[in-house]
Amino acid sequence: MTITLSPPSALTLPPGFGRAFGRATVFGYQRGVTVPLPGVAVRAYVPGSATPWPDPLYADEDATVPVVFPVATDATGAVALWADEPGRVELECSAPAYGTQRVVLDLEPPPDVAAGGDDPYPIYATDQDLADHIAAPDAHPRYMTPDEGDELYSPRPDPDPTNVAEVRAGGLFVPAVAGPAGPTGPQGPMGPTGAAGATGPQGPQGPAGADSTVPGPQGPAGATGPQGPAGATGAQGPKGDQGVQGPAGATGAQGPAGPGVPTGGTTGQALVKTNNTDYATNWATVSGGSGLPTTGGTMTGAIRSDITTAGTNALNLRVTADANPRFRIDNTGRLEWLTPSTGSVNAALFNSGTAMNLSADLLPTSGTLRLGNSGNPWQDAYATNFRAGDAGLLVLGTTNPAAAGTVRLRNAAVVAWRNAGNTADLPLTVNASNALTFNGLVVVTQAALDALTTRVATLEAQMSGHTHQSGTVQNAGGTAILP
Repeated sequence: MTITLSPPSALTLPPGFGRAFGRATVFGYQRGVTVPLPGVAVRAYVPGSATPWPDPLYADEDATVPVVFPVATDATGAVALWADEPGRVELECSAPAYGTQRVVLDLEPPPDVAAGGDDPYPIYATDQDLADHIAAPDAHPRYMTPDEGDELYSPRPDPDPTNVAEVRAGGLFVPAVAGPAGPTGPQGPMGPTGAAGATGPQGPQGPAGADSTVPGPQGPAGATGPQGPAGATGAQGPKGDQGVQGPAGATGAQGPAGPGVPTGGTTGQALVKTNNTDYATNWATVSGGSGLPTTGGTMTGAIRSDITTAGTNALNLRVTADANPRFRIDNTGRLEWLTPSTGSVNAALFNSGTAMNLSADLLPTSGTLRLGNSGNPWQDAYATNFRAGDAGLLVLGTTNPAAAGTVRLRNAAVVAWRNAGNTADLPLTVNASNALTFNGLVVVTQAALDALTTRVATLEAQMSGHTHQSGTVQNAGGTAILP
């Protein structure tokens, strides 16, 4: 990260400029190129400390409300600050991937304006002011002044305490991040013994020693102090033990008679509610016995069967005369249909984890049922045999299949065989000219073969009786000419 300082003498300031001013521009190295860094977070501190700058700083000459830090550099990477009085402030600049850098910025008053004259730059220092400044001792030897280039280069943070900036003959030098240490050089010769140094100053008072672990002698007993005030009421104590049983009380008076059970009823009847009023009951015959209606009636709720023993059926359905159930559900959820007389399973439907399995033929009840439809087709179908009735057909594809035929294909469909060497497919399809092709070659029709046969016979008749010694056969209007 590079921070460029711009004092008032290097800026174009408007006439009447009165506040002290300073400006810093932050640059960064990206792929070996120096570019301004906008959006860098800038904070102001008292130089050499973590104390925020106490006096108000402004964003422009006429501002009345001080800026609130942090402030961000503008699109050119610059931040400008105005102050009511000159001063020296230390700016802390933070940007991602660059770490945090600090630089001292002098907030300087505007240069003296020359009174009259033909100076083309009246708001800048006169030539004599600049000459006097250059001839004077450097007021800030640790920082660059305008005639020295106004650039102070700050390296990225480096834990090496020796990695500091220093002034050399060519200007301000900031070393790069230190590389690995080189090998230790040979031992130099012992130098001469130096003169004895002066006695150093008195050191500070050392810390107090630890407390003694040996107790001192017992002191005399002190006089009894006055009676202290009463303490606060203590917390509730725990509950005491159960007391002994007290004597029985006297017998109370006889209460009024309760509603009781209504008289009447016959064998097998039960007491049921007649309405929602308390004690509104009557004798009635309840159908169903155990709670499920045996003949007619309606059952509400759900049938729940909790099976705890492996191999036990959760549900068995049978008629009175059956020796075995006609339908049952075992404790794994498997549905089975059985022959009542023998108990043999005729069909079963069960879940194998990722598929539903059926152990019997899946037959439609009429010839109009479909397995899937055009909107919900099966993705893949695996079968040993596909058979269709005399009026059946096989349609492959939903986009413009053939309108007639037992096997109907769309125009781009391909029928392919594997070659005998199992190295490639042999496709049979229709090309753009509506010609049937096999393995890329047009299949010759019977009509084309008949026409070729006729032309060969004609050629043989025309060449009959001629002996060809040398030369070539030429075709001229369908007649063979021999040289």
